Amino acid sequence: MRRAAAAVLALALLRGGFAAEYASDMRDFKGVATWADQWGFCLQSGDIAFFVEGRSRGEVSPGTVVEVQGEPFFRGRGGDLRRTRFAVRGTAPLPVPRRCSVAEILASGERMPEGMNDFYGLRVSVEGTLVDMDESPSGFSVLSVRDGDRTFDVRVRGRVPDAVSSLREERPTVRATGACLLHFPGRGADGVRSRGIEVEILVPDSSGVELVKDAAYARIVARRRALAVFRGAAFAVAAALVFLLVKLAATRAKLRRLEAVTAERRRLAADLHDGIEQHFAGIGLVLGTSLGLCPDTPAPVADAIGEATKMLARAKAEMRATIWDLRSDALLGLTPAAALGKLADEICAKGLVVVRHELAALPEKLPEGMLANLVCIVQETVTNAVKHGRARRVVMRALAADGGWMLKIANDGAPFDPGKAPGAESGHFGLAGIAHRAHRFGMRVEWSRDGRVLTLLAGSAR
Repeated sequence: MRRAAAAVLALALLRGGFAAEYASDMRDFKGVATWADQWGFCLQSGDIAFFVEGRSRGEVSPGTVVEVQGEPFFRGRGGDLRRTRFAVRGTAPLPVPRRCSVAEILASGERMPEGMNDFYGLRVSVEGTLVDMDESPSGFSVLSVRDGDRTFDVRVRGRVPDAVSSLREERPTVRATGACLLHFPGRGADGVRSRGIEVEILVPDSSGVELVKDAAYARIVARRRALAVFRGAAFAVAAALVFLLVKLAATRAKLRRLEAVTAERRRLAADLHDGIEQHFAGIGLVLGTSLGLCPDTPAPVADAIGEATKMLARAKAEMRATIWDLRSDALLGLTPAAALGKLADEICAKGLVVVRHELAALPEKLPEGMLANLVCIVQETVTNAVKHGRARRVVMRALAADGGWMLKIANDGAPFDPGKAPGAESGHFGLAGIAHRAHRFGMRVEWSRDGRVLTLLAGSAR
């Protein structure tokens, strides 16, 4: 009788708002578990929820229907159940969460006695700005979330979704769905409250935490896209810079090699000019004066000396061409078409012959040394056409042919038979020199029947 009276009195005090907490006899309660850990589990039925204290020994998990008996410690409509016994009665869907803010949760307690709040233990869905996050090795993740001027904790079993954790530094808006646990302030020895009410949302798995795609999220996405574009542009610039640096290093190395080759060519040209060519000049002078010193020289001897003088003159011409080739440093930096075009312009400038050219089909680059020899072949061919055939017009035309290329040099001079032309054995080195230079670089030489068209074939065209 005394216990019943105490229960009636406690209920009256609760409804009247004069008591924050009370105890009564054992009470039966049945609901669906919304959270479970080693300390107990949250049980909800409708808009009433209790935190059931005690170990569940792994029998209770979110979605488990549990019938429990225990001593209630009310926090509002629900509260805590202590000294409990329970039995599992199957499974059921989780209760629909109540959408609310932290301000609404706290305001509910303001209308009730101290230590009371109708949101205690209920499954709720709350949004706020992610402030901090800690993924502990214990298997729980703790998020610090701010809603307005209040900050609350979200405790998640397992890892937070990557979509959320990847944006943690951007402070996105997140939505947490789970059981609402309230930590009420205590009082010290002086009767002063130690702290305000703390809100904690208990989320059973990672699916209970999600991004809210609001204006803040749109700004984050736009900022990340801009950053990705900037990083891509920066990478492209860096790659281009590296490429240019590599090209610059290669160009500098090539220039150093070119300078070394140029210096060597100049040295050889100087040696030939100052040495062998001067000896040729001295030999020619001696041969020329020898006939004057001996007026009674037999005719065969005089003819032999005259032929030797002519051969010496041709040798000097060849030597001068070689010296010109060695000193022609500008050729090393030009494409084949540009080099031959420049040679044609220099020949035209002398006024002896008009040289027209179509050289676009020539390759951009030739093997080392091939261009210099090609220039010598063209120069020798034009010189022979003017000197022996009295040509007035020369046409050079490059053509693509069977994976290679060909160069045709035609003139309007007097015809001749290439097969019967004087050779090296008679002191004429022009045609032999052309053939030798072409053969050195794998080119084939073809003459027309009248000797007025020279064709050089290179590459697969051979």
